[in-house]
Amino acid sequence: MAFVSSLVSLAFLAILVALSQAQTRKRFEYKYSFKGPHLARDNGEVFYWKVSGNTIASSDQVRLTASMRSQKGQMSTKAATDFKYWQVDMAFRITGRARVGADGLAFWLTKDPIVEGPVFGAGDYWNGLGIFLDSFDNDGKTNNPYVLAISNNGSISYDHTSDGYNQMLAGCLRDFRNRAKHVRARIKYYENILEVYFNTIFDQQDDAYELCLRATNVDLPPSGHFGLSAATGGLADDHDVMSFLVYSLDKSQGLDAAKEGEGVEGKKDEKSEDEVIFEADELEKLQKEFEQYNKAYEEKHDSYVKDHPDPYADVEGIDSYEDRTLSEVMKGQADILSVIRDLAMKFDRLSLSSSPPSEDKSGSSPSAEQYRIIADNQNRIMQQLETIKATANQRQGSQGGSYEHGPAMVEMEKATSRLESLIERFEVNQREKRAESHEERSPPPSSCIPMHYFGLFVVSQIVFIVAFVAYRWKAEASAKKLF
Repeated sequence: MAFVSSLVSLAFLAILVALSQAQTRKRFEYKYSFKGPHLARDNGEVFYWKVSGNTIASSDQVRLTASMRSQKGQMSTKAATDFKYWQVDMAFRITGRARVGADGLAFWLTKDPIVEGPVFGAGDYWNGLGIFLDSFDNDGKTNNPYVLAISNNGSISYDHTSDGYNQMLAGCLRDFRNRAKHVRARIKYYENILEVYFNTIFDQQDDAYELCLRATNVDLPPSGHFGLSAATGGLADDHDVMSFLVYSLDKSQGLDAAKEGEGVEGKKDEKSEDEVIFEADELEKLQKEFEQYNKAYEEKHDSYVKDHPDPYADVEGIDSYEDRTLSEVMKGQADILSVIRDLAMKFDRLSLSSSPPSEDKSGSSPSAEQYRIIADNQNRIMQQLETIKATANQRQGSQGGSYEHGPAMVEMEKATSRLESLIERFEVNQREKRAESHEERSPPPSSCIPMHYFGLFVVSQIVFIVAFVAYRWKAEASAKKLF
């Protein structure tokens, strides 16, 4: 009997040791997660998530609300979880210009997907868990920014006047606004224990977390939808989420699980924590999804090619994009050469003509302003020709050759130089003709004195005569007095 009791005790001890050595298995759940750089589709949707309200999804982040007043944004997973315990690693950033922000950001795990409402952008009377990062101090206790967790069974309304202080499971004071780098949070729910961690301020390593809040005996729905929401009021902040990574937690049973846990622990240093580990059935599902996407892409590509045929496909001698580009450049050069020839012929006729400049019906010759406009247009044409020539040479140089040695380019250079000489001769002739016309129009020199000198002379003579008459009259009056 004593021997049987000893065997029972040893078996009980072995079971206790095996259970104590059991490891917690953590498995990445991609259908409830998102992360850049390919976070959203072209239409703004996030894979496996539903986005609503003022939420804007980009390739590297999700902006729940912009820094504008009265904004509300929400997003939640399309599928409900099929695991009870989980861990979420989230990276977010809350920034604003004011010293005080509003209203805040919320994390949700609810039985039903969240909808728009008054609680940080989501609906009230939720059934599940809400973790709120409250930026605004509604109760006047100057204890914000604050992080708190509230569990609800669908019958409790959130108390805005007290900032949910009387309803929370636990909370902590945490400054998460306007940080130099994005804030990383870890939310863990395992065996009815809720823990919320934040990365330390001075250490940005992946495992540098410190405990913010811990609550025990937390009863949550066995299956639910993850969600995120944010809201702004009279004050406004940007609420951005860069990554949201979900892991399911499962406690293995038995000695085999314990050995497997030891093997996983031994390989912890070799594999990163965020490495995706899929099972065989999930790999098969992913392979099927990839084949479907690839098949749909090929069908769309074939349909596009059919609806948009290549206009150069039937052109002989042009087989590549470079050849087509070269053909377009050569055609442009031929058009330019034709224009230069026409200009050269016109300047030939103009420069060789011995007739004086044409006059209009009023008999006046072209003004200096008209000559200046003609010269400016000529200079502008020459500059454009030089620019086209340099661009063509650079384009052809990138294709492994140069236009400098082509017959079309040689002929163009000759015509250009000829045009330059004709323009120069034309300008010299115009200057000479303007000088001659100026000499003809200038009046002959006059031998008369200017009018102002003549007027001054007349005035001085009148003054002199008046003074002389007054003097004679005064002298005669004084002579009469003596006699």
